[in-house]
Amino acid sequence: RTIGKISLIQGVSGATKQKASCGVFLMCPKLGAFKSRAMIKNNHNGHSAEVLVRKLTRYASLNPSEIELLRAIPAVQESLAPGSELLAEGELMDNSRAMLSGWACRTRVLPAGHRQIFEFILPGDLYGLCHRPQAIALTNTVTLTNSVIGDASSLSDAILHKAPKYPNLVDACYVSASYSEAWLLNQLMRAGRQSAYERV
Repeated sequence: RTIGKISLIQGVSGATKQKASCGVFLMCPKLGAFKSRAMIKNNHNGHSAEVLVRKLTRYASLNPSEIELLRAIPAVQESLAPGSELLAEGELMDNSRAMLSGWACRTRVLPAGHRQIFEFILPGDLYGLCHRPQAIALTNTVTLTNSVIGDASSLSDAILHKAPKYPNLVDACYVSASYSEAWLLNQLMRAGRQSAYERV
């Protein structure tokens, strides 16, 4: 997925700097040393699920009950600092969340200490949700900025166990997952066609 103009610079200390098109640098912690989750439950901090509603209504026409389910996601929110680990590689994906504010990424730490980023997670994106039974996370998911996430367990329950009641929402989530897979494959194809010089 292309998100503005982003460059990733690997430092000698193992830290990664990210420079967005606005010129602001975001500093991530040293690779493999993620911060523990600083959870703050808050029902009234102003973050809503409208960004999630807007995203999923692009893929399917949601009925009122499906939109109501999405709007209930921010009822319990967590405020997280940069570098907080949202999901660990190998962890069972049975606890879905929605990104309401901030940036995160799916990443894997290599043996030499470098980090490969597979995907950015932005407001309106879901993570920890998989349609396969007993699925495990294949990457770490880590916040890059101050972030707010919402409990989306009701959404995963609707998709996995109550699909006939929420048919349009199920379709929207499947289409969203398909787009994410397509973006990842496009990125792999782009990197695979580059020469060593072009990748630097």
